[in-house]
Amino acid sequence: MLKKISFFLLTVTPFFGLISCSSIYKFYEFIPKNENKSLLKNQGIQEFVDSIFAQNEGQKQDYIINQINKNGLKISQELKYSLIFSKPYFRSINDEYLTTRENANYTIHSYLAKNWLFLLENIEKLSFIFNPYQTRFLKNPQELEVEKIKDKTIKISNKNFDFIKINSGQNQFEINNVYYLIFDKNKFIRFTVFGSKSELKTKLDYNMFYLDEEIPDKFLFINSLENWINEKEKKYFQNKLKTARENLEDEFQEQKSLIQQEIKPENTDENLEDEEEDEAGYCSLENPEKCSKEQLEFLQSLQKKPTFHKVGQINSNISLNLVKNSEKLEKDADQTRLENEKAKEKLKELEIEYQNQLENLETKVEQEILNEKKDLEKSNFFTNITSDISDFNSPFKFYKYSLYSIDLEKSLEEEKKLNKNTTPKSTYLDKYNSFVDKKLEIKKNNEKIEEFSTRRVYEYIFNAIWKNNDKERISFLNNYHSKQNIEKLEKDWKLINQKMASINRNEKDFDLIIAEYKNFVSQNWLFILERLDKISLTFHKWYTFPDQFNEVTGKKVGHSPKFKEYVRNQEPLFEPFFYANKFLESIAEGDTSLILTTFKDLYILKQNTLINLKVDISSKIPKVTLNPFVFYFPKTKNKISIKILTEIFHQALYHQSQESYNDFEKDFVEKFRYNLPAQMIISEKFS
Repeated sequence: MLKKISFFLLTVTPFFGLISCSSIYKFYEFIPKNENKSLLKNQGIQEFVDSIFAQNEGQKQDYIINQINKNGLKISQELKYSLIFSKPYFRSINDEYLTTRENANYTIHSYLAKNWLFLLENIEKLSFIFNPYQTRFLKNPQELEVEKIKDKTIKISNKNFDFIKINSGQNQFEINNVYYLIFDKNKFIRFTVFGSKSELKTKLDYNMFYLDEEIPDKFLFINSLENWINEKEKKYFQNKLKTARENLEDEFQEQKSLIQQEIKPENTDENLEDEEEDEAGYCSLENPEKCSKEQLEFLQSLQKKPTFHKVGQINSNISLNLVKNSEKLEKDADQTRLENEKAKEKLKELEIEYQNQLENLETKVEQEILNEKKDLEKSNFFTNITSDISDFNSPFKFYKYSLYSIDLEKSLEEEKKLNKNTTPKSTYLDKYNSFVDKKLEIKKNNEKIEEFSTRRVYEYIFNAIWKNNDKERISFLNNYHSKQNIEKLEKDWKLINQKMASINRNEKDFDLIIAEYKNFVSQNWLFILERLDKISLTFHKWYTFPDQFNEVTGKKVGHSPKFKEYVRNQEPLFEPFFYANKFLESIAEGDTSLILTTFKDLYILKQNTLINLKVDISSKIPKVTLNPFVFYFPKTKNKISIKILTEIFHQALYHQSQESYNDFEKDFVEKFRYNLPAQMIISEKFS
């Protein structure tokens, strides 16, 4: 059984700034039992599960049964290869493989949130890599000195563990606990539990804290770490609140400025009196006291001239006109006052609305943060909270390791073989199967070889998407081939082509039109494939791998300066490329899809071009996307090998292998004489 020791402690104020409360933590020490009547083989894990589901026995039994019946090999493969494509503790770069990495990231977080019991049962099969980096590949200055440690990757040797439970109070959730699982006396993994009795959220952290030396009181380290996390959450809330206030203030000032512009100046009685006072202050015959002797004599001399009387007559006429217009001016002034009153009323309403929003802003931000915290299957502040430890001042020397890989295949395969040996054999079934060629492909009568090849390609694609689900496939094809759908697609495609043909690369709308083009092509893969005979390929750029960073070796990877210079000196392709027909030659899977059960990376070969199709079957509705850029090999002197291409591409792009960058430059371009591939834009061929 587990020995429990309870303590009371004061924790820092939670990030919401609510009332601080006393919390309880309990230390659970693993002590072997003579017998174990639980559903789980590991009694320590059983008692950990009992602690988590202490208030919901039914939910606990359902979860345990669900985990016992999981397909271990499937979980191992998906998690293993998801960790190859994505590391949840690093930010993804925005490139053409972003979707693949996001899917892999989702898989990792989902398993940590939903299948943590399976992972704990197989914890000794997990590998953790030394990770002194922040989310942007920045090294923690305090850990630079220990970067030369021998054990870059470590494992947990004993799956039995002690754990400390911290009750964080009920300020945010009905249930709000944090566990620290202690393996091998000095390896700590954080586990969070929150929510309600009916909806419990759980998450196993992907980071592990490795203490340099074992310490007598494990809680001292855990308490410092948890207080740092609480402070980090508090700062996150304050920063979010500050940003929200600033955004609200900016929006308010902008609207206020627009309303103030509606308020026009008014001609009030005070303004008129000021004008009369100004006029009374001028020297004139009507105001002789305002004139000097010389000014008065000059005005009197002008009075004797005929023109003076004409001017006087004109002034009289002007005065009459001013009198006639006075009523109109008064009406205009009334209208201005009315409009100003409305604008001032709007301004007052805006002020009230702003104050109300300001009063409720803290509650709004709290709710946004709660929603973010509940989303355990995505990378966010809370799921990545232990990744950036640059400002964590621990009282003990420690290293951070992160989940790197899982390897269950060997043990599961052995178990599979054992089960297979106990399965009764059928002599007749074995004899029948010996006559079946599972790779047999039959050519139909009167079918040309080009038609046969094309049909095989489409069957391969359809099988990758729907497998044996003929109902979904037929439904898709019927909807796609409907007259209304085809007419709409052709209309949209024509409009995109017109935009593409009329714009220059340097124009400001170029990126928007390219984005529209990418969106259409990627979503309408069958429409594009069925009209290849009408397609023209125009040059976009020479394709090379992007510069990357290998988090395992801690080094940047990229093409050599000599090769980059070689690419820069290449002339673009001025002539478009045309397909002779719409027949497809062959199809093959890239290395990326061969290691995932829920993803297919397909390459279609046609006339020295490769058309890339990605099939994501991780959800109920398959997602199929066509790469909007076709790979074209204009100078190849050899037949294109998809195997060679995808192997180099996979190792370079997903494993950041410098060796594969070198292989691309020397073997792919030179040795195999493929030369540089060009990325081509798909457009309609106009006669």
